[in-house]
Amino acid sequence: MKKFALSAAMLMAASGPLFAQDPGVYIGVKGGSFKIDAEELDSNDPNGKGFLVGYNLGNGAAIEFEHNKSDTFHAGLSGYYGPQVEGEIETSALYFAYRSQGTVFFKVKGGILKEDVTAEAYGDSADESDTGLSVGAGFGFNLGDVAQIEAEYTIIEEDVGYLSLGLNLRF
Repeated sequence: MKKFALSAAMLMAASGPLFAQDPGVYIGVKGGSFKIDAEELDSNDPNGKGFLVGYNLGNGAAIEFEHNKSDTFHAGLSGYYGPQVEGEIETSALYFAYRSQGTVFFKVKGGILKEDVTAEAYGDSADESDTGLSVGAGFGFNLGDVAQIEAEYTIIEEDVGYLSLGLNLRF
């Protein structure tokens, strides 16, 4: 019985790729949709794209720098006809992330995010920047020792989130 238990433990330890557990550098690309939920605005949810650079610290912990930018969004004030505003969202963040072990894993992250919003309405433009805390959660699949796919939702601020799908490659 001891041999069976030891064999099973060794097989489980060796069976799943350990992308998220081994120390090292990785890069990734991601795309998704910014979710805007401001009561005073009727807005489409603009698509976004971005990249990340990370370093696995081991045991599932990592530090990540992430940058995302939206396509142009169009918004109108609630109760008025047609879009009166168009703009873009751009974010840069430094996160501490944790991924669980295994071929299928979950991910949580938290850190500092800088958000830049540019908007134009009737020829007038405005730029606004904000820095604050950001958190996110998701899940992923290890595709061998070099690649992984992740789906996650990140809270940018109270009324803006980012739903994304990404591919990470390890060096």
